[in-house]
Amino acid sequence: MRIEALTETTATAAIDSKVKSLLSAAFAGDFTPEDWDHFQGGPRWIGFLADEVVAHGAVVPRRMWIDEVEISVGYVEAIAVLPKYWRQGLGTILMKEITNYCEVNFELSMLSTDEKGFYRTHGWRDFPGKSFILRGENITRSEDEDAGLMYLSRTGMELLDTSTVLCEERIGDSW
Repeated sequence: MRIEALTETTATAAIDSKVKSLLSAAFAGDFTPEDWDHFQGGPRWIGFLADEVVAHGAVVPRRMWIDEVEISVGYVEAIAVLPKYWRQGLGTILMKEITNYCEVNFELSMLSTDEKGFYRTHGWRDFPGKSFILRGENITRSEDEDAGLMYLSRTGMELLDTSTVLCEERIGDSW
């Protein structure tokens, strides 16, 4: 698989069309326009087999607060492989690139997933605290997201004593 790193200025309409089809297939039709918007604004990695788009992932900088300390977090979004290529190592190739990018460019990176075993093999760890969402001036507990949150630290430090993470609200899923 050949991987290309793209930005919003280097992505083409033809590539975006193929990525939309990939994401729709990989997420069984449950990839919304809001989900599409969430991964805009950061670099994207596209995996190709010949001219076929077979994998996608993105990292978006997001402002968050870890135990009330503001930090710019690399937030991983829209990781997907075409279903006909699942369990062939393409997701692993993609995540090695993305994890490396996160380690070089962010002190802390995060993601939300139901596939924690996959990410653990790439050095990601379960977030041990509680999650919250900043909605205007109000802070709302997002307890249903706690189980899916994972993090990657550039220094390899564990967030054992961390009690909270707060993200800003987004349309659709905030996490």
